[in-house]
Amino acid sequence: MLAGGRAPMIRAAGAIADGLMGMPLCSPAFVEEVIRPMLADAADRAGREQPVPITGMTICAVSENSTQARALAATQLAVFAAGASAAPLIAFHGFEAEVAGDPRGVRAGRHPGRGGRRLGPDARHAGRPRNTEGGMGFHGTPKEAWERFAATFEGVYDEPLLFTAGKGMPKGGFEESLLGVCEAFGM
Repeated sequence: MLAGGRAPMIRAAGAIADGLMGMPLCSPAFVEEVIRPMLADAADRAGREQPVPITGMTICAVSENSTQARALAATQLAVFAAGASAAPLIAFHGFEAEVAGDPRGVRAGRHPGRGGRRLGPDARHAGRPRNTEGGMGFHGTPKEAWERFAATFEGVYDEPLLFTAGKGMPKGGFEESLLGVCEAFGM
């Protein structure tokens, strides 16, 4: 299995790998309109007959407080949107101006986990795609998170991989989100 989010690695996975591990910042539309066709084309050129399966990492944040979960998911979106590997996805959805206009420094790496300052409540919404409902992640209480996942990501990936991270989370937030994911998805 190869990991990738940009064209060269996606094409390489289509040509030679037994699967693609997608980046955490992918929407169902991007998977269906960009990644799957690119994988299929590369597989066809390599003479492969079987489709290349995709394991998709999906950003999720779960909390008993839905507003807090949304803010946590949005922070993760900001972290991944700032990376160069997300550029094709950001362009696909037309979010270039939001990511480029990041006055709080997420693109410059000034966020928790990279030795920068802590993002305050106002900074948590700077420089990122508008929301997680757009299909680049999901959030909510355990019940809401399950419903959002099922409505948005069910059937998108051959193997979904739920991704929650500690960057930007308040003390105890990562553990709460991880336990919420386990509750929501019966793990």
